[in-house]
Amino acid sequence: MEFLTNPDKFFREIKEGLSYKLPLTIVLAAAILNSINGYIVAIPMKRAVERMLIEQGLPRESIQMALTITQISAILMPIVTVFIIWIVTAVLIHAISSIFGGEGKFSMTLKLSAFSFIPNIVVFPLNLYVSLEMAKILDVYGLEGLKGSFSLVSIIIGILVLIWQFIYWIFIAKNARNLEIKGSIITASVVFVLFLIPSLYSLIFRF
Repeated sequence: MEFLTNPDKFFREIKEGLSYKLPLTIVLAAAILNSINGYIVAIPMKRAVERMLIEQGLPRESIQMALTITQISAILMPIVTVFIIWIVTAVLIHAISSIFGGEGKFSMTLKLSAFSFIPNIVVFPLNLYVSLEMAKILDVYGLEGLKGSFSLVSIIIGILVLIWQFIYWIFIAKNARNLEIKGSIITASVVFVLFLIPSLYSLIFRF
């Protein structure tokens, strides 16, 4: 419960003797749940892409190859993406915090950074609902459906999760890198802005 009510105390206490077992479990859980959402969308996405490519008059062999890549990517990429984001997050926190005199091993930054994926796990039911609705929309409207309201909802959920993660990044930087709170807030803010840019771009691109 302290993870929610007092993250500073939580990270300060848990870092003592923390192995990779729990962090890896958290990231793997987030990756699997992310992949479930990808799997739900994969089949209707494949059908939507197939309709589009047939309309464009592509050869059947090229269409089949594109469909295979589309389906595999929709299922596997979410898993790979989560692990990449985990590493990138830790690298950013570790590097930026160095400017403010951060001390400590990268391994600790990496381990604590894994806990910032818990918000992704918590909102999974909501993302699952959005994925189910998106699957229906893709079957009816094809790829044009990606510009609909549920796509916007997905982006907004992602931004809200990012804000939640930002709070944890402050205390991850503080405890993993032994920083003062000011340096931790600035470090987390820079990471937040860097991850926010793609979401803002997606919002702007929709219009």
